[in-house]
Formats: sequence, C-alpha cells, structure tokens
Amino acid sequence: MTNLDIIESFSQTIRDAGGWKQEDALDLNAAMPKPKFTMNPSTCYHCYEGLQNETLEGDGIIVTAISKCHRFESRNHTDFGRLLDFSMREIIFVGKPDFVKENRLRSIEYLKELAVEWNVDSMLEIANDPFFTNDFQVKASFQRNQEMKYELRLTIPHVKKSIACSSVNFHSNTFGNAFNIQMGKRKAVTGCVGFGIERWAFAFLAQYGLNEQAWPQAFREQYHAWQQKSL
Repeated sequence: MTNLDIIESFSQTIRDAGGWKQEDALDLNAAMPKPKFTMNPSTCYHCYEGLQNETLEGDGIIVTAISKCHRFESRNHTDFGRLLDFSMREIIFVGKPDFVKENRLRSIEYLKELAVEWNVDSMLEIANDPFFTNDFQVKASFQRNQEMKYELRLTIPHVKKSIACSSVNFHSNTFGNAFNIQMGKRKAVTGCVGFGIERWAFAFLAQYGLNEQAWPQAFREQYHAWQQKSL
C-alpha cells in the first residue's frame, strides 16, 4: 500500500465507527503501521492545541510562531521545490469570524505590499491544499470556491517555474471544533499566514543572485538592519 492508501484506510475506519471518540479509542494497529516516530506537520497546530478547552475574550487573539515542519507527501515530492524538512513562520488568528476574516484580508494586502517593496517577480492566486486523501476534487473545489486559501508564488527564472512561498488560509471552525476553543457560546474560527523561510530565500536569490549590490534597495536596507540586530 502507498502512504496515501494507508491514510485513506485509517480515515475510513473512523468514518465507519461514526467519528472519533476520545473515550473509545480505535485500534490504530488495525489500520496503520506502528509508528517509530512522529513529525511536526505545521506551526499553527501547536497554537490550537495550546488553546484547547479555552474560552477567549474580546474579538480574538493573534499569535506568531516559527518551527521546523516535516511532511512526506508521497509522489507530490516529485514536484519542484518540496522539502521534507523546512522552517515555517506563521501569524495565527483565532477568534470571531469577522476578526479572523478582516485580519486575513489585511494579510493579503500586506503580502502584496511586501512583494512590491522587495520587487520580487510573483503572483497571488487562489489555491487548494495538495494533500487531501479522499474526495480530493470536491474538497479542493470547495476550498477554491470559498477562497479559503491564497498563495504568493515567486518565480524561479532559470527553470521557468514558480513556487509557493507564502499562503493565507481560512479554516472556518475546523480547529475550533477539534480543540474545543470557544468564543462565547460559539466555536472559534481560525486563519493563518505562513512563510516558508527556505523557499523565500531560495526564490529571492534565484531572482537576484548573491551580490548584495544587485538586491533591491529596500530589501538590502532591511537585511542590513536585521544583521545589526542579531549582533
């Protein structure tokens, strides 16, 4: 069986059991191979777990974090630019729907401004996640139609391709339900902005090279200011 087949088999056992029940654990060995280790797939998941069973006040909260992420996406790794191990900086929104949606829209505008300020050759497009297991077309179509995910793609000129370096996501109440995060009497909704650090560095250097004098002035000034801070 391929990795995706194993994940789909596991998902089916949960569906057949009527959903995941904390008090009635499934026999994971029946559907999945016994794991030897686990890896962190995303930065924002830790924020949601940290807020589990919490009731938030006001309109919501904004958290920023960075961590190493690891993904094995089977045959998708034949695609250009996918790494097994990478650094992900995220800005995470948890709260009321309007709060999350407004900050998500602001994030899209900030991404556009950043691309202009650094003068990187890029495009912003509606996207979908590549790792759905079952009903891919239905879920991907829903994600696109609802404009739940945007990607900022930077071009790699020498191979005439582009890679997604940032994404802006709206998860609705998926994680609010999963981790029982409350906003008053309702479940919280979530969204996030992600920056793939290695991809940003690679794409920028692919466009401008290693000679700092060829870099856009705004980027060069910010880079030198960052160097001074780190000393």
